[in-house]
Amino acid sequence: MRHITTLALFALPLFAQAHDLSVTGDAEGQVTPDRVRLSLGVETRDKLLAQARLRNDSVVKTVLAAVHAVGVDSSDIQTDFMKVDMHYQNGDGTAVDYYIVEKTIAVTLKNVARFEDLLNAVLDAGANH
Repeated sequence: MRHITTLALFALPLFAQAHDLSVTGDAEGQVTPDRVRLSLGVETRDKLLAQARLRNDSVVKTVLAAVHAVGVDSSDIQTDFMKVDMHYQNGDGTAVDYYIVEKTIAVTLKNVARFEDLLNAVLDAGANH
């Protein structure tokens, strides 16, 4: 009996070291969203930078008014990105053909049922990205 007890003491640590246990897998859960984060943009182009910027500002104001009209609170709207770029004639990098002004707006919509209303409103107001 003493021999079996000694054997068991040596066998258990060897068994534990030789057979590591590892578990991997995937799980999928479906949850109804309670908010939507929409990133939209307004891009304008003009031969004059000032005109491209003014037109962009005007369209952005119209888009923001449309967002507010859908019921989005000001704290859920943020100007996310602004870019000014140039397109050159003939691609030679010397003569500017037109300027591009782009602004991106991030909107968090807490009333998910109004998503389609919001999307249609901003597209109608001039969002083109």
